[in-house]
Amino acid sequence: MSVMRRVVKAGEDRARMARERQLAAAAEAEEKAEEKAAQES
Repeated sequence: MSVMRRVVKAGEDRARMARERQLAAAAEAEEKAEEKAAQES
């Protein structure tokens, strides 16, 4: 594998991990908001 290809792949992996972390954080925030709403009602 060429060095260039490896660099591109590493960048894609990093971007994917960042996206997954963002999705996980958003899902967690949503759950907390739902719990809060359930407690208030």
